[in-house]
Amino acid sequence: MVREDIMKMDLDYIKKLLNILHDCDDDRVELNYLYTTLQISSNSESRPLEKKLRHHLFLLYEAGFIEATTNSLGFKETVNGNILTIGNTRYWLTMKGYQLLESINNDSLFNKITAGIKNIGIDTLKQMPSLALEYLAKNYLG
Repeated sequence: MVREDIMKMDLDYIKKLLNILHDCDDDRVELNYLYTTLQISSNSESRPLEKKLRHHLFLLYEAGFIEATTNSLGFKETVNGNILTIGNTRYWLTMKGYQLLESINNDSLFNKITAGIKNIGIDTLKQMPSLALEYLAKNYLG
């Protein structure tokens, strides 16, 4: 995996993370559970996967889509770039997170909303639930 791929926002990965948080049997998902579910190990070959997870969790956290038991989200980086984790850090969806998940899980609606948008960023994700409602109202209610 190339470094640029880690730092780019991956909408499919965000969708996957939100669904993992939503579908877990517990109301709070531990970092260890995310590592297991996403098949991330603690060896150096998994470092790009760890960084991708950390990057996307921070994007979701800063945008208000998830909350966590610690504002470091359970990640510490050493001087040599190794990632130390606090495995019992827990995450959960916020109301905005549930709204976003509902919007992006409707594939046909999501594709219609995002058609023509070249770069989907956090601001677009924040607007997704209201764009979905606007689209539905315009095309199905009148």
